Formats: sequence, structure tokens, C-alpha cells
Amino acid sequence: MSGRPLLAYLCSKYPAVSHTFISREIRGLKTHDIPVQPFSMRPGEVLPGADDWEKEQLASTWCIHGQGLWSVLTYQVIQFLRFPLGYLRGLLFALALQKGRPKESLWALFHFLEGAMLARQMGKRGLSHVHVHFAGPESAVALYASRAFGITYSFTLHGPDVFYKVEIGNLAAKMRHASFIACISHFATSQVLRILGSEALAKTHIVHCGVDPGQFAPVHRTASFEDEPFTIVCTGRLTSTKGQALLIKACVRLAEENRRFRCVLIGSGDEWEALKRLVAEHGLENSVVLTGALPQEGVRRELAKADLFVLPSFAEGVPVVLMEAMSMEIPCITTRVGGIAELIDDGVNGWLLHAGDLDALADNLKARMDASEELAEIGRKARVKIQEAFHIEKCTQGLAEIFRQRLG
Repeated sequence: MSGRPLLAYLCSKYPAVSHTFISREIRGLKTHDIPVQPFSMRPGEVLPGADDWEKEQLASTWCIHGQGLWSVLTYQVIQFLRFPLGYLRGLLFALALQKGRPKESLWALFHFLEGAMLARQMGKRGLSHVHVHFAGPESAVALYASRAFGITYSFTLHGPDVFYKVEIGNLAAKMRHASFIACISHFATSQVLRILGSEALAKTHIVHCGVDPGQFAPVHRTASFEDEPFTIVCTGRLTSTKGQALLIKACVRLAEENRRFRCVLIGSGDEWEALKRLVAEHGLENSVVLTGALPQEGVRRELAKADLFVLPSFAEGVPVVLMEAMSMEIPCITTRVGGIAELIDDGVNGWLLHAGDLDALADNLKARMDASEELAEIGRKARVKIQEAFHIEKCTQGLAEIFRQRLG
């Protein structure tokens, strides 16, 4: 392997704490002789304690928003002079998609300029195809660059946010012009078929996000449940969508019954202050802990202490945080949203609840605490599911084969 990048990857922010699965994917593709040049819309970041690979990715990622105004203008002039008709055709295409909506038209202009910058940098590196994670603005950038400057693109469809704004987000156009679409779940595939029709099945592939079971290995605790508080862990951005407030309210009910427990919320986000107030309001400061964002090693340390992993989300794709916990043989309680049911079989390798059902969440937590002897077997089955269907090696091997077939 020469080590020369064969394709570009574009993300909204890379590297990022919430995008560790992309880092794993890029690393896996490299082992299959498909080196990747990462591009990012916004500057990436790594937390203290990050490994050398993450630091290398930060150093090698070319960031669109990291360029000054003069550079932006220079890129536009160069691309216009090299592709005058394509530049104008692509710009008109981008604006026409917005159907006269002023705000969306302004954003389309910005994303087109970013597409010109992306295409220029890809050209300098001898790259002709970009794969995009997520179907938001980053896919718009790739779409406009494709229409104007002749590069090709594909994208990984996660959801669920883009499924709520199909028209404004021009999702149909992004799907229609992509070389192929990697869907993280059958649920995501169903949305492609819903929007484009059954003929779109020919351009979709199921490509799971994955984890390394060796990295997320079980840690068998020696202390009994009687010796330590029952420990619940939840990892995710602190947003209303993830349902951490519902989990805290369920913890209130545990406290009302004088149950010994510890609930650890890992992550940062817009709901930080609101969640802290909710914890204080109910006097749970000694039972509910907000750690903030943690590097991978920090997440694994907290998971190693967990008796149960809980993710009460209201909308999801197929959460990688669930895979990490399951790989460590930690039983999970989560919700029947998005593609989660493709990961967890209710009552077999975890438990599924209806989203927003506080009573069911609280009752399920109590049931798990009262029947702790069941947890080990559920955890073992959870790890088997990860090894069989969500192992990062299998996932990247499949994706590498798709790239070879589709890109020749």
C-alpha cells in the first residue's frame, strides 16, 4: 500500500468526541488498503487523554472553516477560471433547489462556496470522490461540488433529524445525485425508499457503525451489588432529544424508595445547566453525577463501573454508545426509536421501552435492581450481538468492498 489517500471523507466536525465512530471507520479502511484524506466543515478537537491516532487525525484534517476570507475568495477565483460554466451551473443549481426561500438561499450560497473550496483541495490531492457522514449541510457541500466541478460523492445516512425536514434540507436531491448511500440501518434504508421510491434500492447498502470488542472488553467486577450502589451510566450529548431529564426524573422515584444507586451522565451540551438544576431541585447531588465530555479511555473507565446502561432517547439512528456498552457486557435499557430495535432484541440482550414513558422507565430500573442476577446473562448475549453484527472490522471490510465495487 502506497499510503496515498484514495478518497476524501467530509464531516461536519472531525475529529470530535461525538464522532469517534468515524475515526474508527477511517482507521479500519486504512487496514483494507483504502487510505482516507479527512476534511471537516468546522475545526476538530481532541480531549486531554486522546490517543495518538486521534491526534494524527486532527493534524491531517483539512478544515474548510479554518481558512481566512482571502483564501475563500482565492479559491472561488481559481475554480471559476478553471470551470467557468460548471461554476455558474452549480451555483444556479444550488439556488434553484431552495425555491426562492431567502434564508435557505443564503445558506446555499455559503455551502456552494465551501463546495468550491472542497473541490479545489481534492483536486490538489488527486482525489475525485468524497464520502460524507450525515445528510445535513456537509452533504449539501458535496452535492454542489459534484454538480459544479465533476467530483462524485456518496454519504452515510444516519438520521433521524434529516427525516423531519426533507424538503428544506433537499434530502431527495442529495440522495438522487449520490453515487450510493450507505445506510446505518434498515430503518434508514426505508426512508430512502419512502423519499425516492423502490428503484432507489439499487443504490443503497447497509453499513453499520461498529465498535472494537477488543477495545470495549468486559470488566468483571468483584464487588457485590450489596457492597456498592447500583450504578447506571448514560452517555450522549446533553440535549432534550437524548432524554437525560427523563432519566433523572426516574431516579427521583428510585430515591423516593430509598434505593442505593449512582447515575452517571457522560457528555456535554445545551442541556447542561438545565440538568444540573433538575438534579439540585430534587436533592440528587449525591446520586446523579454529570461528568462532562470524556475521552474514550474516560468513557471506558465509567462503563467499567456500570451495572446498567440507560439511553432514554426520543429520536436516534443506531447509537454507537449502546454498542460500546453492549460490547462490555453491560445490559442496556433504551427506547424503540429509529433503528435501535435492529441492535437490541427486547428481553433477550437488553430492554426496549416506548420513548417518553416515565412510568415504564422507572419500573424497569426497579425491576433490574431487584433481579440483578439476570444482568450477567443479558450482558453476555449483548456482547455476542456486537461481535456478530457490529464488529468494526466486519463493518469496515464491507464498506471497503463497496468502495472498490462502486469506485472501481
